[in-house]
Amino acid sequence: MLIIFIMDALLQQQIEAVLFWKQEPMSLQDICSFLSLDNKEKVKKSIGALRKKYNEDTTSGIRLISDEQTYALVTDNCISEKIALSEEKNKDKELSKAALETLAIILYRGPVTTSVSKDYF
Repeated sequence: MLIIFIMDALLQQQIEAVLFWKQEPMSLQDICSFLSLDNKEKVKKSIGALRKKYNEDTTSGIRLISDEQTYALVTDNCISEKIALSEEKNKDKELSKAALETLAIILYRGPVTTSVSKDYF
């Protein structure tokens, strides 16, 4: 019984980490493929436990949202206005010298790979 609990907790931890890392909605199939798992029902159950953890805890600034096909970790509404203002401010930042040089190479040569761009620096 303890082993099953630990395995379930590990699966929840892995799903949570993948959704946090991805920073965009993922389908059940994408999550299963990434974690090399075939048992979609077990993954669904773990996602349900995560949803309960995040959405019932009113002290958490994170929520797990889903539509009929995808799942994503997002910030709670309590901070969304501040995040939106911060994003708006960051939109107007100037590009770094390295970013401008990379764009110049792309404009001159067309699409390039990372290894080709490293040859210029």
